[in-house]
Amino acid sequence: MGQRRLLAELEDFVESHRSHGVLHANAGTRAVNGYRLFVRCPCGLRFERWVVAEDAAVDVTLLARWN
Repeated sequence: MGQRRLLAELEDFVESHRSHGVLHANAGTRAVNGYRLFVRCPCGLRFERWVVAEDAAVDVTLLARWN
Protein backbone atom coordinates (compact mmCIF):
# COMPACT_ATOMS: atom_id res chain seq x y z
CA MET A 1 0.00 0.00 0.00
CA GLY A 2 2.81 2.41 0.79
CA GLN A 3 3.26 4.76 3.68
CA ARG A 4 2.07 7.85 1.79
CA ARG A 5 -1.14 6.21 0.68
CA LEU A 6 -1.82 4.88 4.18
CA LEU A 7 -1.29 8.31 5.69
CA ALA A 8 -3.47 9.98 3.03
CA GLU A 9 -6.32 7.52 3.65
CA LEU A 10 -5.96 7.90 7.40
CA GLU A 11 -5.96 11.70 7.17
CA ASP A 12 -9.09 11.59 4.96
CA PHE A 13 -10.88 9.36 7.47
CA VAL A 14 -9.90 11.54 10.42
CA GLU A 15 -10.91 14.77 8.68
CA SER A 16 -14.25 13.27 7.61
CA HIS A 17 -15.10 11.92 11.07
CA ARG A 18 -13.48 14.36 13.51
CA SER A 19 -16.73 16.28 13.93
CA HIS A 20 -18.47 13.11 15.20
CA GLY A 21 -16.47 13.09 18.45
CA VAL A 22 -13.38 11.40 19.79
CA LEU A 23 -11.80 8.86 17.45
CA HIS A 24 -10.16 5.85 19.07
CA ALA A 25 -7.07 4.31 17.46
CA ASN A 26 -5.45 0.99 18.21
CA ALA A 27 -2.93 -1.29 16.59
CA GLY A 28 -3.26 -5.03 16.78
CA THR A 29 -0.51 -7.34 17.91
CA ARG A 30 2.55 -6.96 15.75
CA ALA A 31 3.33 -9.96 13.59
CA VAL A 32 6.42 -10.72 11.56
CA ASN A 33 4.78 -9.29 8.46
CA GLY A 34 3.07 -6.25 10.04
CA TYR A 35 0.03 -5.35 12.12
CA ARG A 36 -3.61 -4.29 11.80
CA LEU A 37 -4.39 -0.60 12.42
CA PHE A 38 -7.89 0.34 13.63
CA VAL A 39 -9.46 3.78 14.05
CA ARG A 40 -13.05 3.78 15.32
CA CYS A 41 -15.48 6.69 14.99
CA PRO A 42 -18.46 7.22 17.33
CA CYS A 43 -20.71 7.07 14.22
CA GLY A 44 -19.85 3.38 13.94
CA LEU A 45 -17.49 3.45 10.97
CA ARG A 46 -13.97 2.04 11.26
CA PHE A 47 -10.79 2.68 9.39
CA GLU A 48 -9.00 -0.63 9.27
CA ARG A 49 -5.81 -1.39 7.37
CA TRP A 50 -3.06 -3.98 7.44
CA VAL A 51 0.31 -2.24 7.80
CA VAL A 52 3.10 -4.32 6.31
CA ALA A 53 6.47 -4.43 8.01
CA GLU A 54 8.05 -2.15 5.40
CA ASP A 55 5.44 0.53 6.09
CA ALA A 56 5.49 0.05 9.85
CA ALA A 57 7.73 3.09 9.99
CA VAL A 58 4.47 5.02 10.40
CA ASP A 59 5.14 6.02 13.97
CA VAL A 60 2.33 5.79 16.52
CA THR A 61 3.27 9.30 17.59
CA LEU A 62 1.90 10.54 14.26
CA LEU A 63 -1.48 9.11 15.23
CA ALA A 64 -1.36 10.87 18.58
CA ARG A 65 -1.84 14.26 16.91
CA TRP A 66 -5.32 13.18 15.82
CA ASN A 67 -6.41 12.01 19.28
